[in-house]
Amino acid sequence: MTVGNALPSVFIKILSYRFDAFTQSFYRFLAAGVFFLAVSFLFFREELKKTARSARSLFLIILLALLNLGSVSLWVSGIYLVPATLAELLSKLQVVILIILSYLLFRDEKEVIRSKSFIAAALLCFAGTAGVVFGKGLPALTYSRGILFVLLASALSSAFALLTKKALDEIHPVVLSALNIIMVAAGFFVLSLFRGDIGIVARVPAGLTVFMVFTGIVGVGSGVGLYLVSIRNFGVVVTNVTLLLTPVFTAIFAFISMGEKLAPWQMVWGAVLVTGCYILIKSQKTSA
Repeated sequence: MTVGNALPSVFIKILSYRFDAFTQSFYRFLAAGVFFLAVSFLFFREELKKTARSARSLFLIILLALLNLGSVSLWVSGIYLVPATLAELLSKLQVVILIILSYLLFRDEKEVIRSKSFIAAALLCFAGTAGVVFGKGLPALTYSRGILFVLLASALSSAFALLTKKALDEIHPVVLSALNIIMVAAGFFVLSLFRGDIGIVARVPAGLTVFMVFTGIVGVGSGVGLYLVSIRNFGVVVTNVTLLLTPVFTAIFAFISMGEKLAPWQMVWGAVLVTGCYILIKSQKTSA
């Protein structure tokens, strides 16, 4: 799940040289949506039928799709405008929002948050994340639309995660992933018609289109799908604090694809981050 969520920012950067934000998002979400619908039809057909017959479930999925559409639109647009490291750091503010809201809204999250091991692990995760991001020096914090976009995306992602926890009480995570992703793809289709270039796939090399489809299934599919499964099994807070590992994997994928290297201090803080997430998962299992 953490690896899946680390991939999109790298994929988005690679595809940004040939595709606009809305067009690449449409094709990537469409590929992931078709894949998850096929999986749902083959292995979770009864759950899919049950969800399709429930007006309440469909209403929740539509709300989630709107939140996800807004969040992803802002996040992708933000990556086009600000450095990836700054975007990664700002997006981690989502964890702070989720901790506060989960404590206020969900009784089952309170015991985890109150434990000393959780607090210690969360502090290690925050420190490790800051170290990985700033290990090469402080990025310029100039105000821009990109910063605002990423901050708003984090707020919408928090609302998406909290509503997802409620939706998973009655909808199977794979079915929820499939219907949510395909609805978001429909939203990006409309946006790309007005603000994108949906016909560009006919003018780019076929290999690039295949790569974009691949990034959708792997990045969007695994990230969203495993994210929902993790929320169902571990809760909102533990899932999202664990996602503080994403800068480490993003750095690894960036090195493989673009030759970027971690500074020595980034490696040290990455180890701190991994340790914090390990303690976090152990503390959650102990309290279960």
